[in-house]
Amino acid sequence: MSLLSPTGLASNKNKEDYLKSPKHYISYLENYDEEVARELGIGEASIADAVEDTKNILEQFKNLSKKEQQKYLKYLQDPELISKTLKGGNPDLQFVETQEDIVEAEFIDATDESDFEFGIMSSGTRTVTHKGELVALGIKWSEYTIEGNYGYISTGATHHNSTLAWVSRQWNPTVTTGLESSSGFVSNWYYYGRSVFNYKIGVAGYGVQIGVIHLRVEGNQNGKTSGQFWRE
Repeated sequence: MSLLSPTGLASNKNKEDYLKSPKHYISYLENYDEEVARELGIGEASIADAVEDTKNILEQFKNLSKKEQQKYLKYLQDPELISKTLKGGNPDLQFVETQEDIVEAEFIDATDESDFEFGIMSSGTRTVTHKGELVALGIKWSEYTIEGNYGYISTGATHHNSTLAWVSRQWNPTVTTGLESSSGFVSNWYYYGRSVFNYKIGVAGYGVQIGVIHLRVEGNQNGKTSGQFWRE
């Protein structure tokens, strides 16, 4: 039987209750729904997938030993969790940067005079994405995403259309994340997307560690060229 009612998660102000024991956290994941995901700051575009992915997270957590489950919950309550994860040095805490597959564009040779004669030139729009995942004991507990869209021609990016950034996954009930800024621009035939998140982590919001997370993505006519994710 569930320890927490499905309608009680989002309204419960004592978020540390969900991490009191493996049974409490299992119940939390079993009742994880769109309302909970939205309260955790997950972007609307990712809410449905986040709820669906919770089933996998639940199974991964159940597959840990009792000792590992306790250790995992201890990590989630550590105010320095994000800092320790991004700094490295602890094999239990991993940081993984991911990216969407980019399809290489086929371009018309701009030196072919016949192309210019008929006004033919490769052009279109590109969408590039960069993600940063935070993992504890092999289980992803948080994910940030930035997505940029821009126009291009054969020689590179020409104009910025949009840049969006959001929290795409979150399974730590004691974390609060807010998007401070998100912007993009094109310079020297390259698109640049920038985003900044602020976050708080800590039991019941007391003694929290306040920090800032940066997420960036860049691209040209062929697609994504690089991405970055770090904390300050």
